[in-house]
Amino acid sequence: NIENPNQPVVVTETGYESQSGGCQWNAGTLGQERYNLRELLNNWSHGIVRTYIFSFLDDYSDDGCYLGIVNDNYAVKPAYTAIKNLIATLADPGSPFSAGALNYSLGGSLTNINSVLLQKRTGVFELVLWQAVASIDSSGNPRTLTPESILLRFPTAPTSVNAQTFTSTGALSSVKVTSANSAWSLPVSDTPVVVSIQL
Repeated sequence: NIENPNQPVVVTETGYESQSGGCQWNAGTLGQERYNLRELLNNWSHGIVRTYIFSFLDDYSDDGCYLGIVNDNYAVKPAYTAIKNLIATLADPGSPFSAGALNYSLGGSLTNINSVLLQKRTGVFELVLWQAVASIDSSGNPRTLTPESILLRFPTAPTSVNAQTFTSTGALSSVKVTSANSAWSLPVSDTPVVVSIQL
């Protein structure tokens, strides 16, 4: 925060339009889903704990925009479902606690890989990984992307490593994790992958 150092930052009126309208670039429903998820995670990693997406409901009849994560007929879009599932997956209600540290390293092609590391009261770490690349083209059409094979290494082998990601409808889907030579490998694309690590 340059203008007010040491003050908390809140992001508001942010988001992506799901189809062509009169507001901003058309991200399509897939781009809206993936970019909203990545923005929430990016903001959190920079210490921004409150992000307000604009808006909840499409208001096309008022200003020609499709910025909502719910259609004006109240049908949910993939972005709504994905955000709901992200919150449910990472939720850890309860009193404050001091998170521990996870000793790990990443291998593979990491040029465009972003990450956020969280821990739950149970001791489980949640490592979220994604490729910070364009998900759609200038017309709002999905781009064909090749997932990067990312390696996870730990000084002491964890009890379990499981992963899931988000489908184009916002639902959660399991990601195959393979292990060999004290390393765990999984594919990471432009959609966040939530890796649950139990030590």
